[in-house]
Amino acid sequence: MVTDVIMPGVAGRQIVEAIKATRQGMNVLYISGYADDASLRLGVSGSAAFLAKPFAPDRLLQEVRELLNTH
Repeated sequence: MVTDVIMPGVAGRQIVEAIKATRQGMNVLYISGYADDASLRLGVSGSAAFLAKPFAPDRLLQEVRELLNTH
């Protein structure tokens, strides 16, 4: 799953928790245009995959491939 950290009305972490209730072991990539420390304060753990905006499409593909290769 790829989700933004901060969205109108909901945090990416909340969406991930709801989906993980039925999809244990799901890989998650958080993305955000905010500084890493702001994202961490909102509950994205340091061990979570994180990609800061802006990023090139190839960088996104690389991050997704790495997550898919971990499971």
